[in-house]
Amino acid sequence: MRYLNTILITIVIILSTGLLVGNRFGFKWTGGDGYKKHASGFVGTEEYKRGETVSSSDDSSILEFCDAMIWMDINTEIQLVDGLSNACEINIIQGRVVITGDITVSTREVKTDINGTTSFVHYSWLDEIEVASLNGESIINVPDQKPVTLNKQAVKMTTLPNYSFEYFDFISETSSAADFYSKVFSEID
Repeated sequence: MRYLNTILITIVIILSTGLLVGNRFGFKWTGGDGYKKHASGFVGTEEYKRGETVSSSDDSSILEFCDAMIWMDINTEIQLVDGLSNACEINIIQGRVVITGDITVSTREVKTDINGTTSFVHYSWLDEIEVASLNGESIINVPDQKPVTLNKQAVKMTTLPNYSFEYFDFISETSSAADFYSKVFSEID
């Protein structure tokens, strides 16, 4: 009888462990969606995967990631954080980007969910970003604060605690990067 209890306990532990491991990896037999491949990004013929940092140095670049198009101005650095279809995310380390699509953009503690076309400028040495919703909606999520929704509006904000917001008029033609925006908008249309 003692061995029977040991065998039953062992079987229960093995089954429980198997279900937990299967659920962690999303196997269909545990009620998950099955294997999901992380998206990769392409710049020209070069392929970038989740976790990699993509940089543009002397020329602007276009990156396709998770059905989103990302235009990077010169001296821009981004990291591909997550490529799952329901949780696509990039991190802007520094620089200027224009993104068209449905994706989450993080900058330090600030996360912005975009659906449409949005411009980001991150001055890493100033601890601030500029977010301009050009077409569609952008929702800025700041820790311990109510989300800020932008719809064809622009905001300049700090990326560290004691966050401050300042709305401004975004005019691409008078920007210091007017050539970059002109190139991007000609490709979007």
